[in-house]
Amino acid sequence: MKLINKILEYMLLIIVVLLVISIVIILFVGQYLIKVGVETAATKALNVGVDINDLDLSIFNGTLGIDGLVIKNPPGYNYKNLLEMGNCHLKIDIKSLLSETVKSTRLDLMV
Repeated sequence: MKLINKILEYMLLIIVVLLVISIVIILFVGQYLIKVGVETAATKALNVGVDINDLDLSIFNGTLGIDGLVIKNPPGYNYKNLLEMGNCHLKIDIKSLLSETVKSTRLDLMV
């Protein structure tokens, strides 16, 4: 019986350590992974280059901040970029993320 309790204690300890490590990785690497994912998906969807300097996402607060968004023009246009945006801060209703329409309660743009 003592052996089973020891094994269960070690398994519980390993699970807790893995959870803590996962949370730390998500906090430090998650923003970068989201930024790269958004850039990659937008580039594929628009067929032009999309760059973001910094992305700040807070799921629990329902906020998204984008700093330095640049959408390039396709070849042959007079201007290099289609869109250049300085800062954008968006506050969304978290419950609406699971619905067809995402509702925004605030949008601040600085070009």
